[in-house]
Amino acid sequence: MVNTISPVLLDTIIKGDPRVQEVNIIWVEPQATCWVQNSGTEQKGELALIITVDKASTGESGDAWGAAMDACIPVMDLIDTTRSMPYSIQQVQQVIGISSAFGRVTQQLSKAVGMVTKSVLKEHMTTVASSMTCTCKLHGFNSYGYMATFQSLKIQAPFMKATLSRPMQCFEEGAKKVYSDQLNSVVSTYSWGIPAPIGTGSAFKIHWNDENMSAGSGDLGGYGLYEFLTAVETTRDTKDNMTVSYNTCLYDVDNLREDEIKEAEVNCFGGNNPISWTDKPSRSLVA
Repeated sequence: MVNTISPVLLDTIIKGDPRVQEVNIIWVEPQATCWVQNSGTEQKGELALIITVDKASTGESGDAWGAAMDACIPVMDLIDTTRSMPYSIQQVQQVIGISSAFGRVTQQLSKAVGMVTKSVLKEHMTTVASSMTCTCKLHGFNSYGYMATFQSLKIQAPFMKATLSRPMQCFEEGAKKVYSDQLNSVVSTYSWGIPAPIGTGSAFKIHWNDENMSAGSGDLGGYGLYEFLTAVETTRDTKDNMTVSYNTCLYDVDNLREDEIKEAEVNCFGGNNPISWTDKPSRSLVA
């Protein structure tokens, strides 16, 4: 199909529209961010067009999608408008709705993160996308986006706003309107020397003896840090075979005989209970 249609399209002379700057023929696969599922058939990929509109034709509003649709009116009957969408996520929200913008944000985040780091859980991407669209409008993680989110949710956070722009004006406005900051944000909390309400809220420190291992190495006694945390995430009591809670983490290490524990080795502080280990946890005690 591709070898049949593409040569015909490339050899066809088409009268252009001055508003269209460039049109590219591409092959789109289902994992692409611009892919729109076709409910009628199951496809592995298909041909698509990317239309670039001249900037001057979009006007002050920058409505590239509207300009592209106007330019395509003569051939609109050949276009599947239900599977066409703008490139800009903001215009996706305006044209199709916030639900489509939410899905597009999740796709773009997954693609961007996958290019620079290891895979991230989909739940985390969904949480970020939800934070950007929770007001039924798409707001980015920038000063304007934070301010718009606070205003939409009617959140009073003068200390947080002051770190974004014009701190004196933020404090003056807060004083005039008698704002009350609950110090729920990370920035506001830390500005008053209070631990931020994120994660588990308990202190967790890891120390090791530089004499036994180099600080630059990624292992703890020949046992990878992530492997160790995965191994000790759930431990079982060997006596009654009951699952041990997180507060009694490293059960097998806590119950070592005193002569097996050496000082100045790796220490892990979870809550108020100091915990020490000298080597990888015993696999017989790990669930």
